[in-house]
Amino acid sequence: EGRNFSNENLDPNQLASIIARLLGDGKEKTLTKIAQDLVVEMRKMGYDVENVTQALKIFGLPRGIKKAIINTMGDQVVLGGTKTSPNISLSNRGKVDEEAPFESVNQQDYPLRTHLNSADRGLKLPRNPWDLVASLKWFISNSQKFENLTDCDLALKQTGIIPKSRTHNVLVRIVHGLTNDGDYKSITEGNLREDLGCIIDNILNDILERGIKMDYIENKEEFIVELKKYFQSAKDSIN
Repeated sequence: EGRNFSNENLDPNQLASIIARLLGDGKEKTLTKIAQDLVVEMRKMGYDVENVTQALKIFGLPRGIKKAIINTMGDQVVLGGTKTSPNISLSNRGKVDEEAPFESVNQQDYPLRTHLNSADRGLKLPRNPWDLVASLKWFISNSQKFENLTDCDLALKQTGIIPKSRTHNVLVRIVHGLTNDGDYKSITEGNLREDLGCIIDNILNDILERGIKMDYIENKEEFIVELKKYFQSAKDSIN
């Protein structure tokens, strides 16, 4: 089923970091190809988009990929080709921004597993395990600024680290990994100083201990193997 894009706005800067990644091999690409690739990227992130106009809408941008790129990236890109067949490449200054929320610039996307890291019902973990780690690092640095989970969730949505539709689920998992009772207010400075690998283990153990309640999973044993693999990849990505 389609997602309502109107309340899904990501930061336009995140579009810039996706385009920079798509152009990362240094070759010129046609705008048509970039538009197609952007749709594929947004689908990988869990957005049910059919075309580039819908993809741009997620960033709150009007239609027109060329305009969107010029407005969000400016001198990072060079437009070439002809009027009827424009192409685009990164300028020398257009290297991928180190601060971009995508820490996984050179990593292949993690395989999609239904009910585990897919956008449909289930655990709805981030598509990539390293984005779970990025969310956790963000939480450790920022959670003390917020009174409650709702405010923390709104702030995480603004970062663009993971799709907005997954932030709440991920925060609930993190809080359960840091506390015995899953209460946001009971998190202490001490909890936040714990080793990242231990917190990741605790999140996994909490999911396993509470039981995989999803009746629609046909093979629970197989699912648990995939779940453990996902969390191992998350730990492997900690640097």
